[in-house]
Amino acid sequence: MASRWALAFWASLSLSVQGASGEVCQVSTSYSGGSYRWPVANPAMAAPAQLQFDYPTFKDPVKGEFTGTSIYIPMPQNYGGSLVLAKAKTSADTAAEQETYRLTAIELRKPGQVPEGIGQVLSHIFEMALIHEQVGGGYRATVVIPFSSSGQSFYDVLAPIVLGAKMPTEQGQQESMLLSSAQPLMLSRVFEGATFLNFWTRLPTNCPELSANSRQFMRTTTLNLGQDTFSALLETLVHAPAAPPIQSPAVSWLMTSCPLNGQCTNIAAQTLTEQLTSAKESQSIAVAELRERKGLMDKAYDNLVSKTEGALELAVSARADLKSADSILDSAARYANQIEVWYNQSNGAVWDSNAPGMHVTGDSTGPIMLAGMSSSSTLGAAKAHLLDCTAYRMSPVDIDTWHALDPGAIDAGLREPLLFATSESTKQPRWNVSIDEALYMRLVPVEDLTLPSVKLGGSQRRVSHIELHVPGQHAVNGHVAPAELQLLHEAEKGQPIAGVALPLEVAGSDISNSWIEALLKAQPTFGQEVEAEGVSMTELHSALSRQSVEGYFHYDGTLTSPPCSATQWFVLEEPALMSQRQLEALQLALGFSAGVPDRQRFRASLVSRGGQHLVSQLGVEKMLLGHTKRLTRSRLRNSHVQIKM
Repeated sequence: MASRWALAFWASLSLSVQGASGEVCQVSTSYSGGSYRWPVANPAMAAPAQLQFDYPTFKDPVKGEFTGTSIYIPMPQNYGGSLVLAKAKTSADTAAEQETYRLTAIELRKPGQVPEGIGQVLSHIFEMALIHEQVGGGYRATVVIPFSSSGQSFYDVLAPIVLGAKMPTEQGQQESMLLSSAQPLMLSRVFEGATFLNFWTRLPTNCPELSANSRQFMRTTTLNLGQDTFSALLETLVHAPAAPPIQSPAVSWLMTSCPLNGQCTNIAAQTLTEQLTSAKESQSIAVAELRERKGLMDKAYDNLVSKTEGALELAVSARADLKSADSILDSAARYANQIEVWYNQSNGAVWDSNAPGMHVTGDSTGPIMLAGMSSSSTLGAAKAHLLDCTAYRMSPVDIDTWHALDPGAIDAGLREPLLFATSESTKQPRWNVSIDEALYMRLVPVEDLTLPSVKLGGSQRRVSHIELHVPGQHAVNGHVAPAELQLLHEAEKGQPIAGVALPLEVAGSDISNSWIEALLKAQPTFGQEVEAEGVSMTELHSALSRQSVEGYFHYDGTLTSPPCSATQWFVLEEPALMSQRQLEALQLALGFSAGVPDRQRFRASLVSRGGQHLVSQLGVEKMLLGHTKRLTRSRLRNSHVQIKM
């Protein structure tokens, strides 16, 4: 006989909740939501809690349905698999606090797809989401297990599900699974000896306007699948559409797991103060070493010019040393930046301080913790939050000017202005303007003749389209411009997309930006494309009218909106100006809401100030080339020493 708490739990799953439309919806099911990008574990953020698991061996057949994106398997009510989140006891506690969650469904799916050229935090090919609902409460909990395929596995936890089963391949199709009683499902195996990263999120429910507050637990290592299991899952999930992963919150907490009522030791948080000091010292040493090696390279070059005996051998050796110093600085800077990010995250952080409050909605059968979306603007803003590229933790960034590299400190010739070329056409530019579902304005030229271009690496890169974001995407020393215009150039000849970000600031009421004004006259609205007659882009920003700008920051990242392709970013220091009225008109057009949280920004590993190349891209060849160009053609012809660049 089912226990009283189990009956109360299952009764609480069918609640009558009135949505924003006024219709009554029966909240009976929650889902795992989309695939998240794996967080990076911060060793300084260990939760004073542990996962205690109790999943009995299960061998009864179940039904699995292909939803179009995943295989969804509801667990029967008589299955007693559960998860307990237990807060560690302290001297002040008489008992540890705990939350109990009961397994309601299993979901098998593909992970979110990252763009080519961008590595995953945790590489894997399939995911299993264990969907739980809280006993005596309204929270949800999803445990996500990543799988890789090695062709063999000591224990393949998914094999019992697919062994001998006919896999569903059409959306809505249901098939029986877990058919072999000789090979039962043993979910406890996915928790044994594992650590997890925990954060809060929201899960969709069967009521479209309601989402459920949920804990997300993501296993930090992958499990292996056997070849047969891999082939069976691929048969169904190969047809699931590819989508980018959802960005995990910046802060997540490490915790360990152990059997229910077993002996568990919490993970000890590391103190990063000494590591940060050491990393900064190593970075300073690497900078000094690079400068010293650069000096030796200069000396070797002078010896080559003067035809000193043995100069070639010394130059080759100096070049190798300079390359090595460049690589060491690159690694040291990346490590120091990562430690600093972890240190700042952990400083003052309190585990579970962002836990959502209890909101009791429904009848007397039990509480359910739901977040309603009652207006289209809030819904749109929430949706826009998912339709960005922060999942890849690369763009946009908050540029710390103190840590930006000045390439002129290595060689004055490495400072390169951005050169713009605007259209010479006498025609008034015309744009097709639309507002994307991610809530930004997209402008595509009607004729190519109206496009400006920027010179990068010796070639002209023509703008393919423009995006206008309110508020701005990038930040400099924590400051975010009220708006940001992005000139995006198509990738070509194996090079990534190039993006030029122009911040827009508000000036006095008597200042009006004629380019923005022409755009606003078109009155773009969400879901409709309008044609706008514009003015020359030289009216937008002084850098475009001058056709040159020296003040900019360069880093490598991604687009800030799908398809999230790899992008070289050039963020101008000097803003364009507009009026407060123009800003308010843009905010109105884009459904801006002050109540929507600002997007997450990251710290780039390397930022160059006023240089089109990063340290790792400069290399010795660039420096040698700069020296070689200073040789006259006659001196090269008279030299008997040949150097292979």
